[in-house]
Amino acid sequence: MTKLQFTVEEGRWWFATRAGAPKAITAGMRKRLREVQDRMQSLKPACNAYFLKWAGEETAFDLWWDGMFGADLELAKKSIALLKRP
Repeated sequence: MTKLQFTVEEGRWWFATRAGAPKAITAGMRKRLREVQDRMQSLKPACNAYFLKWAGEETAFDLWWDGMFGADLELAKKSIALLKRP
C-alpha cells in the first residue's frame, strides 16, 4: 500500500514539470506499480482464505479488498498516465 501511495505522491511531484521529467522516472513508477500488482495477486488467495474463515462472505471480502487497495491502485495508474509529455 505504501508503494502505491508513494507512486501517487511522485506523480504529483513530477506533474508540474512533466515536460522535462526524465523518462526513467515514469519507467520506475510503472515498474513499481507492476510489482505491487503482482504482490497483490500473490497475497489475495491467502487473505481470502483467512477472511472467509474469520469474517464470512466472499462478497464481503471483495468489498474489503477493493476498499483496501482499489482507490490507491486507480490513483497510481492515473498518476503515471498523467505524466505523459504534453
